[in-house]
Amino acid sequence: WHRDLAANGAATVILGLGSAGRLEFGTSGDFNLSLPPPRDHLVARSDSVATVRSITLRPGSLLALTGPARWHFVHRVLPSGNGGERASLVYGIW
Repeated sequence: WHRDLAANGAATVILGLGSAGRLEFGTSGDFNLSLPPPRDHLVARSDSVATVRSITLRPGSLLALTGPARWHFVHRVLPSGNGGERASLVYGIW
């Protein structure tokens, strides 16, 4: 689980390759959307995160993350359940 770094740009674009994967979003600690985005690149222990949304990243999918999805929620990509290999190309967009 992590938050994106501000140094990576205003948006992150992820191109999924290979097998499907699952992107999960969660809340950790003192989650509060009314506060400014945290400045840290939090890496949270799984037992301290409450998963609030999960989406499947299919092969060839293109996903853009902006705003609270990057700064307030922690997120992670899990491997597919079929044992296939997957890779992601991740770009920071200014």
